Amino acid sequence: MNVLTAISMAEWVSYAPLLLTIVGWWFVNYKNDQREARKEYRSLVDASKKTVLEISTQVRKYYQDANSNLAPEIKWALDALEIDLLRIPDYKRGDYLLISYVNFTDACTGGEFEQSTRQPIDVNSLQIQNVIQTRNALLDSLEKWFSNKYKNI
Repeated sequence: MNVLTAISMAEWVSYAPLLLTIVGWWFVNYKNDQREARKEYRSLVDASKKTVLEISTQVRKYYQDANSNLAPEIKWALDALEIDLLRIPDYKRGDYLLISYVNFTDACTGGEFEQSTRQPIDVNSLQIQNVIQTRNALLDSLEKWFSNKYKNI
């Protein structure tokens, strides 16, 4: 019985380098996949933040000029932003990212948005300040999601 144990142990030891190579390959591949996913999500978050800033600038220009025709572009940009946000795994009903997006959208398209009788408003108005606050909350939510997801990588 001891001879059989010694033989099977010797055979197992002969496969150890192969097993260690496979485990090492798996670990390196796993870490590379994590790093690539982190890069992709960093790019997605950065692009989304840039879009949010562009939208808020368009909204400010729209509300300051009663003759502005930026409303369709603002709505299209908000729709495109949501499509990008849908690529984030945690973007779902009730999640803070979704809530931040909805608040930002409501601030951008609220008030006299698309009203034919709207008057230009000052940059310091409550409506513009609300857009800025919800914009900042959305930017913060995007960074919060990224840092929570990749804090250990």
